[in-house]
Amino acid sequence: MLSGHSGHSHPETTTQEKKEHELLVFNILKFGHLFTFLFQLFFFYLKTKNKYNLSQIVQCYIVPGGYFFPLVYAIYVAKVDLENWKHDVNYIRIWLLIEIIFFWMWLASGVVFLLYAYVAKFESIFKNEVLLAKDENIWNDKDSDDFLRYLKQEYYMFAYMLSFLAMEIQVGLLDHKEIRKLD
Repeated sequence: MLSGHSGHSHPETTTQEKKEHELLVFNILKFGHLFTFLFQLFFFYLKTKNKYNLSQIVQCYIVPGGYFFPLVYAIYVAKVDLENWKHDVNYIRIWLLIEIIFFWMWLASGVVFLLYAYVAKFESIFKNEVLLAKDENIWNDKDSDDFLRYLKQEYYMFAYMLSFLAMEIQVGLLDHKEIRKLD
């Protein structure tokens, strides 16, 4: 447990204890990725068996839980000791920072897409209105469900490309003197 922020008189956490805690957060995130991937496969399996309601529960509640909650805790751990992270760089901290930065880049990319799509009255380039009107699934029609369901593929591709571009700029092109200390 990190101390010093609750007003109680707890002994200060040592650097070694902080690093062990960061390693634990790293491992939780690593297995969170595995958990999320396996449940995503389970989601696809349920859809092939026409278990749409159960697959939506997996997709909307279980899959995000395996990644989102551990990531929020990683953000908290980084924020509590960020000044120390800048001066005492290690591979675990770099990996956690890249994970956190990518999360925020993905969210920002999604916001940029939604603003652009709303202002430009964007229409799906992957879905054909005529074919969608002919099928019997009313949820595929443009005006029958939410905006992101209709533009899901476009949203994903835009957020994917823009977040990777932003990550390349942030991690690859900007000069991070702290990271050079690892060499």
